[in-house]
Amino acid sequence: MLDSIQQFLIFAADEAPKPQPEGLSGPLMWIMPAFLILLLWQFMFNPRRRDEKKRAEMVSALKKNDRIVTIGGITGTVASVSEDGKYVTIKVEDNTRIKMLASSIQTVVGDETSDASGDLAKSS
Repeated sequence: MLDSIQQFLIFAADEAPKPQPEGLSGPLMWIMPAFLILLLWQFMFNPRRRDEKKRAEMVSALKKNDRIVTIGGITGTVASVSEDGKYVTIKVEDNTRIKMLASSIQTVVGDETSDASGDLAKSS
């Protein structure tokens, strides 16, 4: 029994070490996945961050007589903007005004005064 164990150990010690498989090894093996994760991060979060920044600039630039569309689909004209810029009063019809958060505005369509002058020029 002891003899067979000694023979096995001698046989195992004589065997040459196997060469490492060729391909990605060392630091390159860690750089590639990190690069892919960074690339995916850029594609997933940068467009959203850019859109949020653009939207915040749009909301902060609101002024009276801007034509807007809310996230609920209500179209109207900005009647007033609060001092802190958080609330906007929207004139929907002649006697209808809605006070809402400025962040609920989806798009600014244009300025009512510039559209009115454009309509007059078209009708002439």
